[in-house]
Amino acid sequence: MVRDFVKERIYAAIIAAIIVCAAVFSSCISSGGDNSSSSSGDGNSAENIYAVVVNNKNISIIDHATALAVYLTEMTDNEYKVYSVAEIPDNYADDSVFISIGNSGFGNSALQTATKNLGSDGYSLKSDGSIVYINGNSDRATLYGIYAFLRYEGCEFYAEDCEYVPKVNDLKLDKLNIVEEPDVNIRHYLAWDTCYDHADGSFTVKSLMNSSYGFLGEENGKSITFGYLGADTHNARFYVGEAYWGSEYCPMNALAVGGYVPCLTNGIEYNTDKKSTLSLVTENMKKLILKNTETEYFTFEQEDGHDGAYCTCENCVSAADKYGRSGVLVRFCDALLRNLRADAQLAKRKFKIVTFAYEYTKEPPKSGVTVDKDLCIWYADYTDMRYSLTDERQLDAYKNNLKGWLDLTKGDDNGSLMIWLYDISYNNYLSYFGTSMTAIDKIADEIADAGAEMLLVLGAYDADNIWQSKMRSFIWGKKTVDKTLKATDLRNEFIDNFFGKTAGEYVKKYCDAYDGYYADNPNYYPVRHGNEYLHDISVAEHIESLSFVNDAIAAINADETLKISEKSRCLKRLYGVKASSYCSFLYYFDAYFGVATDAQKIALFGSGDITKTTAKANFTEEFRTLCKNAGITRCREGMDANNTVEDFITNNIGKKF
Repeated sequence: MVRDFVKERIYAAIIAAIIVCAAVFSSCISSGGDNSSSSSGDGNSAENIYAVVVNNKNISIIDHATALAVYLTEMTDNEYKVYSVAEIPDNYADDSVFISIGNSGFGNSALQTATKNLGSDGYSLKSDGSIVYINGNSDRATLYGIYAFLRYEGCEFYAEDCEYVPKVNDLKLDKLNIVEEPDVNIRHYLAWDTCYDHADGSFTVKSLMNSSYGFLGEENGKSITFGYLGADTHNARFYVGEAYWGSEYCPMNALAVGGYVPCLTNGIEYNTDKKSTLSLVTENMKKLILKNTETEYFTFEQEDGHDGAYCTCENCVSAADKYGRSGVLVRFCDALLRNLRADAQLAKRKFKIVTFAYEYTKEPPKSGVTVDKDLCIWYADYTDMRYSLTDERQLDAYKNNLKGWLDLTKGDDNGSLMIWLYDISYNNYLSYFGTSMTAIDKIADEIADAGAEMLLVLGAYDADNIWQSKMRSFIWGKKTVDKTLKATDLRNEFIDNFFGKTAGEYVKKYCDAYDGYYADNPNYYPVRHGNEYLHDISVAEHIESLSFVNDAIAAINADETLKISEKSRCLKRLYGVKASSYCSFLYYFDAYFGVATDAQKIALFGSGDITKTTAKANFTEEFRTLCKNAGITRCREGMDANNTVEDFITNNIGKKF
């Protein structure tokens, strides 16, 4: 039997298993092991044991090995326990099953080192009879291997609050031989479930994400960390030092979010004295690198702000005319890297500098500028997410800039490219966001084929219960690991499991309908700060989308096979989908009401003879209730009182076209 198996259902089991494992480890230390599970005590009889074998000194592995034992026990009804090598009984039966995790010291040592030629996140799953060896090139990769094995046996991890675990008679152990390496080295989808310290790190691992935004501690295999001063992005002024803010090395600029901007020609184009912007940044970056011994990437990134948020001294203006604004930044970073590599204390360190191609630096440099082999260019610009990055319909500026940066980062002697994409509207988390599944498929190919070092996709990172961010987090997480998977298949799989198959067919129609509305929109693209792309959705289309989600809700309510708790869970999620439609309609409520026919008003408001004031009040209250029941508290970027549902109701309802 196959059933939904959500996170809260296993918490108690995991805790219990941890307690048991702790007791076993303690027993092993004091008595040499507990053989009660495999022997009657006379030394002659043997029993089957079901073992997850670990090196109990590796704290990155223990929790996830325990979780694996819990999953396998639930799947098979055989009691899997976590053992160290010393705890395994001597007289176990031939049919016993062993899952060796990492360098456990159990069995065939060669099969525990099968990932030598893979990158840091590569892992292997190999079997020898009833022994399975799960090993990775790092602790984090080994954890990925654990969840790859569970996926191989039929599990899947859709969201922090939605997992799928089948019932099986027997595990598929025979001739297991899987070796995997993710298609993108550094990958992350920024959603509530997967980033920052409000996320569950274990789910981030299950999602196969690894950047520093995941906040993965040692117990979760550690993130690929980015070293920085002051802030993780937009931090260049901190490397100059606060003591020099307002000086020639880092003058004031009110257009920059931080209020100060480094002079990026000071120390390069002029001022060759001992002290310069370059010397100050070099010294502070050196200290940072020496302090963070396990970190490879260090960010030096321009201050946030639009055009003008940069140094405007005579030398910087002259250099920008010659090299371009990005050229000024790249030349400074190249000089910084040369200085750092020339330092004797850093001679044996491997490190890279990460800098932005963003806002006023998104255009590639003019001729005469090269990108140092240890410089990562992080290209962050808005795209039309209906299309791939190189599609003929893609925004010309984006395509041209991307091509320029790709040309500059080609080959082993040049730097590398990182990509930042936007998969949500900053100012509107709730309305359906029209990222095309076809575009995702093609983008994954483009990123992998270009050898991009990182893909970061921005979702609703600071708002919980945003259903579409959960959905696309699952899709992007899978695609960046294996680009051959199809985004539409992943979307449909997520919908069936997150909303339940009873409602799934209607939610798919809902998504397909909105994708169609956006595809036919010639003037606006779904990726932007504002909500202009909602203009061309007609009243009829809004009614159509609402009919799909209402049908989904009705189907769940009518499904007698669902438990009360399952119905409640599915309905909560569907209320979030319905809130998406309500949000889109409310932005332009006055205009929609003005053009709606009596029949359409009946469909929307229950009456064709209703005043705009009454209809707006009723519709608004329904929206408020939907958000409450769906657990939605924020409508746009920013964790403050100005971004709440009530703020949206107060300030955004009834805009004109």
